[in-house]
Amino acid sequence: MPTQHPADFRNHPRAPVRWAARWHDGERTRTGEIRDVSRRGLFLSPAWRPSAPFGVGDRLAVCCAIDDFAVDIEAVVRWTGVSQLHGCEGLGLEVVEPGALEALVDYAA
Repeated sequence: MPTQHPADFRNHPRAPVRWAARWHDGERTRTGEIRDVSRRGLFLSPAWRPSAPFGVGDRLAVCCAIDDFAVDIEAVVRWTGVSQLHGCEGLGLEVVEPGALEALVDYAA
């Protein structure tokens, strides 16, 4: 069952983006789109509805490539559900390594 998470709970503002991403959940590689990014997290919209639900605390490996720039990110699911901002289901992710998203956030700015 998806959990709702209020956007105003975030500690860092997120920049809107539309970046293709590959992500791995420990079983298979999937595709999706990063819809926003901050220094500590991101919203990932899967390209299709996963057959098995994700839960808070699940770990994912995310690879995002923009132009000739690529970043690999290890993240933890903090919430799942429908984003009213983006109008789609997705995953709110917190990055494990605090500096992992610095380059992406700078690129988005």
